[in-house]
Amino acid sequence: MLITRIITLYPRGQSKNLLTKIGQQIRNDSTFAKEAEKFMARHAKRGSPQSPYMLGLTYKIQLTSMLSLTHRITGVGLGLIIYGFGIAELLYSNKNYAQLLESYADVIPCKSIFKVMCGTALAYHTFNGIRHLCWDMGYGYSIPRLYLTGYVVLGITALCMVALLAKQQ
Repeated sequence: MLITRIITLYPRGQSKNLLTKIGQQIRNDSTFAKEAEKFMARHAKRGSPQSPYMLGLTYKIQLTSMLSLTHRITGVGLGLIIYGFGIAELLYSNKNYAQLLESYADVIPCKSIFKVMCGTALAYHTFNGIRHLCWDMGYGYSIPRLYLTGYVVLGITALCMVALLAKQQ
């Protein structure tokens, strides 16, 4: 970044003292480093934190941010699963792909766990997506309403997961 700043200041043919300018820039940057050290020392004396803490220690994770993050994760995960099955079907012939799926069906716990995980992710992503669509229409922007709808989405998702588990038994 240092070199690009200097080169943009001195177009081709006008950079006689380029090395001098680089030296001045480095000295200026070291002055900045000294100022940063003074700043950190001053805040250390006061007992202020000097660097961001790990999540959860000083930052309270909010329900709304976690719901947004998990909505994105479930969307990516479901998309990867759908594309993965499609690509697998293209790579294998129809007979081999059907045999592959049947071999997975033989392992009952694996099949049940996969179905419950995918079903729960799909239910969560669907209901949270409806919540996002309501926001797009302008409904539910108050903080209490955001938390209420978030808990409703989590509750409906939990009910769907219990229903999927009961169906597997």
